[in-house]
Amino acid sequence: MRLISLAFLLAFPPGILSAQDSDQPDLVYATRLFDTVLTYAPPPWVTTREEAGNVETFRNQAKTENGTDFFIMEFIPKGESFDDWHQLYAIYAETPLEGSLEGYRNGQIQIYLNACTDTTWQISDPMPGTATLFIIYRPSYTERPEQGEVAIFSMMRAGKTLVKNYYHMRLPAFSVEALTGPEENWPVDRATLGNAISRIAAARLSTAEQE
Repeated sequence: MRLISLAFLLAFPPGILSAQDSDQPDLVYATRLFDTVLTYAPPPWVTTREEAGNVETFRNQAKTENGTDFFIMEFIPKGESFDDWHQLYAIYAETPLEGSLEGYRNGQIQIYLNACTDTTWQISDPMPGTATLFIIYRPSYTERPEQGEVAIFSMMRAGKTLVKNYYHMRLPAFSVEALTGPEENWPVDRATLGNAISRIAAARLSTAEQE
């Protein structure tokens, strides 16, 4: 397990973890999440307005075991199953929370560390304390060693509400060494990863107007 800062990520242009330019359709979603409003880009596989319906969705709102309220909405490409997906895009909100953004981010990374000792990650803090962007590389699943994952998270906070916008890609298993080697050995190509990062980095959280 390690924080990566070598060839795989250094090969991208400076600032890719906070990039705003991408091949995105002229489409922005806005969703009220408790006392906040999240604006966010469509899933990376949606490249035109006409493809906006190319999704299966799942949503749920309830209370956690700790008594906080949460909301989740997940998207997968139409035709895939929530039991066996290859791409999953989601928004998640929970309130009220008292901890630090850094603590919640580290907790998210720890979930992956507990499941895969070779987990590697990179962190960017465009707005320390209120917004953080990070990528997690999971070379293989313990229960499915032939499969790995790359996950990109934007985690934001307004008041006591924590919001996440994230994207998971399930891929053939790869090695940590591949992340620092030639581009042809990377688990995902530059364009695909760059577009996914830009989609997630586009998320913005604001306080909702009082009704």
